Amino acid sequence: MKKLVLFDFDGVIVDSFEMTYRVARKTDSGRTREQQKQLFDGNVYDEMERKAGKRITDEDDLSFYKEYVPQLMDLPPIEGISQVLGELQSIYTLIVVSSTISSPIAEYLAKYNLAHYFDEIMGGDIHRSKVAKIQMILKKHGIKPAEAIFITDTLGDMREAIKCGVLSIGVTWGFHEKERLQKGNPFVIVETPQELPKAIGLVLK
Repeated sequence: MKKLVLFDFDGVIVDSFEMTYRVARKTDSGRTREQQKQLFDGNVYDEMERKAGKRITDEDDLSFYKEYVPQLMDLPPIEGISQVLGELQSIYTLIVVSSTISSPIAEYLAKYNLAHYFDEIMGGDIHRSKVAKIQMILKKHGIKPAEAIFITDTLGDMREAIKCGVLSIGVTWGFHEKERLQKGNPFVIVETPQELPKAIGLVLK
């Protein structure tokens, strides 16, 4: 049984922070970049609901994705990520775990010839909690938490992963800067995709 490498999508596979920030400002023109980053200090749905003082509905999601999806498709993948995914796929099972709904992720991965690297996409439509999704994945694959690693660019993801007993590797090319990522006690923080295989190998020995 192959060990698991879980990948966040936005900020890890594709640099989408500025785009998502522009989309968010269409309904919240006063939002700052720092406020946008703070939404990802925890589970993004929980943080948005706390800020809005109400539940985020499916209609709210649809309004966001109407703007998000076409712009996402124009953004290229992170440079070098395809080659790294190919290297990792030969050793591990790769799964996307994201708050973004699964369909645009699948469309994006297909467009940029990345879909064949991943066994599964666990988007926000599967469950809004990454804790729940990671637990579902571990159970499905019969894998212990120590046999999985989460690759992410946000503090919130690290906090959700640790609730499952899964270590994280932080990447600095996404939503959160190194100093914020360090608060999540990642195994290591890397600054280029090319550093990932070695870092993952140290965890999943």
